[in-house]
Amino acid sequence: VTLVQAKERLITAIMENVAPRKKAEDIMSYPPIMADASMPLKDAAALLRRYNINAAPALSSGRVIGVITRQVADKAVYHGLGSSPAGDYATTNFDYVDYDTPVEKIREKVVGRGQRLLPVIKNKKVVGVITRTDLLKLLQEELASRPDGKGAARRRVIAGLMRERLPKWLFDILTDAGRVAEATGVKAFIVGGFVRDLIMRREDLDVDIVIEGGDGIRFAEAFAKSRGLMVRPHTRFKTAVVIFPDGYKIDVATARLEFYEKPGALPTVEQSSLKLDLYRRDFIINTLAVAVNPEKFGEVTDFFGAERDIKDKTIRVLHNLSFVEDPTRVLRAIRFSGKFGFKIEKHTLNLIKNAVKLDVFRRVSGPRTLEELKTILEEESAAKAINALDELGVLELIHAGIKWGTERELLFERTREALAWHRLLYTKDATEDWLALFLALTDALSQDEFSALCKRLSITGRKNLVVINARHDGLKALARLATGLVTKNSALYGLLNPLPLEVIAYLIAKAQKESVKKALVVYVTKLKTAVTELSGADLKKMGLQEGRLIGDALKALFDKKLDGEAPARADEEDFIRRFLKRNSM
Repeated sequence: VTLVQAKERLITAIMENVAPRKKAEDIMSYPPIMADASMPLKDAAALLRRYNINAAPALSSGRVIGVITRQVADKAVYHGLGSSPAGDYATTNFDYVDYDTPVEKIREKVVGRGQRLLPVIKNKKVVGVITRTDLLKLLQEELASRPDGKGAARRRVIAGLMRERLPKWLFDILTDAGRVAEATGVKAFIVGGFVRDLIMRREDLDVDIVIEGGDGIRFAEAFAKSRGLMVRPHTRFKTAVVIFPDGYKIDVATARLEFYEKPGALPTVEQSSLKLDLYRRDFIINTLAVAVNPEKFGEVTDFFGAERDIKDKTIRVLHNLSFVEDPTRVLRAIRFSGKFGFKIEKHTLNLIKNAVKLDVFRRVSGPRTLEELKTILEEESAAKAINALDELGVLELIHAGIKWGTERELLFERTREALAWHRLLYTKDATEDWLALFLALTDALSQDEFSALCKRLSITGRKNLVVINARHDGLKALARLATGLVTKNSALYGLLNPLPLEVIAYLIAKAQKESVKKALVVYVTKLKTAVTELSGADLKKMGLQEGRLIGDALKALFDKKLDGEAPARADEEDFIRRFLKRNSM
């Protein structure tokens, strides 16, 4: 073992086994949400409801004069006092703590004196608040990490797991990101699904970084500058995308909280702390964060019990209005359940059922519904997820005409098999699998219903629209093949060549007759890639003049080739000579 390796191991061991004495700044929630003492009580009540908090410091001229609670504000409004200043009804007999106050003294104030919220002061300014929930969370962490009740609480550090599981290039990127964060005076964390999958030993290279204590866009710009990369900022949402030369991307966000003006609407975003940023996420399993700043590189932050839920294979929401605020979370819950083999916790399942009763999806924009549906269709467990959507009544909220059952599920799986078969042919033609599976999912819809659904979902993009618009012609072609009247390969080619491969895969799955399925397979494996040996240049050398005649000759020659009447170059040349003779008379 080298001296450098020994030093790294020692530092890691110390970080994992020795916890520093916690102070107010370590457990407080920040930035604090505060109410102006002069604001009307009705506005203070709305403020507390908007941010889903029970109490807030009341400020007058920048100084804390008390604590206003939601209970008091709501009752005052009920009694007709909504226009009164909030400061008149704030609790003025309150304690506060300095940012470096030890946790032991904080416990005395909250538990011993029964104060619901403690303002945290630094340089005469409120920099955060400590609630009973913060203390209960700290106690839970201590009990979980000290089963014998003795010794210092251990911190989970997964720097070793990161080094083991991540490609070196990505590990180096995260290390560099931590150094840039340190240099710019902010804290950087990798968060969300990337951390969840890392803990679960699943491959995931989709990195999201959250910046606490500063501007995520500025960090992204500094990080990009240090590596000569591009940045695409999104000022409204306080986010940015860092783009690497090979197309790889990292999403960077300012730690933020969100509130919804109405159910199903896009959120309004404000700068916040890591804890509040993680609280806005869809499910507890997605609330893990890992520090990348050098001093705490690899240290796991788990405010809400995500590691426990991952261990128990459970999906839970963070609050009861989760599906009302963002109904697309219903689709995500079901997708995660199928993808990971997790169970949806009973209370969360009841919340989904309540959301379905409220028909919350009518408030969601088409593109957002489509994005979640597309992600489900791209999963290996798609059929399982769709079955759950059907059982919960979600499918009929997307469109009442969508039917699911044994027959439709078989069609869906046969479409997936047709797509997999095509991939094994190793052709240069790639397919958008979700489009073919979308056709299978919506098979029961009439053409008018299908068109209306696609319009509501706002399906855009040239390739997507080509597939969607070809559904009608594809079904007509399938019906034509079923008559048995298409006997020549040239006619088969003319019928199927205008159709995209996604539609062909859907038709292979839908075909009832073996002869029809065989014809579709012959088209894909033989006819679609067929070419003549003679080119336009060859035809000119044989005496044909440029213009429509060459086009007609090539088309006629290609049909002969498809029908097996011109298998070799000599046969093609003989056909062209006869063609030339006929057209020169």
